[in-house]
Amino acid sequence: PIGFSMASVFLMFYQDSLDVSMIALVGLLMTIPWVLSLLGLKHYLFNYLKNNLGSKEESTVINAVQGIASLGAMKGADKVLRDYSISCDKVNLRKNVVISLSRYQTDAVINTLVSEFDHKQEKMQLATLESLSGFSDHRVTFALLQFLKQGQFSTFNVRVHLIFVLTKLIGKSIAPYLMEFLDDDDPRIRANTVEALGQLKDKKLKKILKVYLKDPNNRLRANAIVALFYFREFKKPAL
Repeated sequence: PIGFSMASVFLMFYQDSLDVSMIALVGLLMTIPWVLSLLGLKHYLFNYLKNNLGSKEESTVINAVQGIASLGAMKGADKVLRDYSISCDKVNLRKNVVISLSRYQTDAVINTLVSEFDHKQEKMQLATLESLSGFSDHRVTFALLQFLKQGQFSTFNVRVHLIFVLTKLIGKSIAPYLMEFLDDDDPRIRANTVEALGQLKDKKLKKILKVYLKDPNNRLRANAIVALFYFREFKKPAL
């Protein structure tokens, strides 16, 4: 109906024939009830899904959350999901809400997602990172850098994903923040940092990475070899 309406408008204004314009006008008027009914149906569906958030069946609630998100930028939709996230104590349901909130790139949603990262649960932190990775907002980048600096991650896996998301958002600018972790007591963190620095493919980092070719830790040496393989002058020694 919407496509037909657009065609009718085109014919009305871009055709010289009076008959054609009249036919187009009639066609446009015929589609108006269709468009209005679709808008009404969308609001009806929204209210139906909102009511389903109160269901005791987890699958019904998940479908409702995903259904509300699929409706797009409906007035009040993001607030419904944000409020539900705050009140819900089931991790699996909150995780779905957090991922769905990525569709609404508003200030309120950013604040909600950032606060969700404070929950020291792997599922929630990974879901939050997945959601925030779709935002191109300096506040998101700053918040993630703070998480990295303060070590606000529940597991090593979350830390890996956090670095991946930050690298995606700011590229080589993440290098100074990663450098701090080369002195960490945990060899896994040092090895992961070497790997992350290598993925930046920044020539300025070659001297730093070269040091780890002689590290006593096997994983660190392996990651240094892989990292330096990107640079031509180190390909031969690495092999």
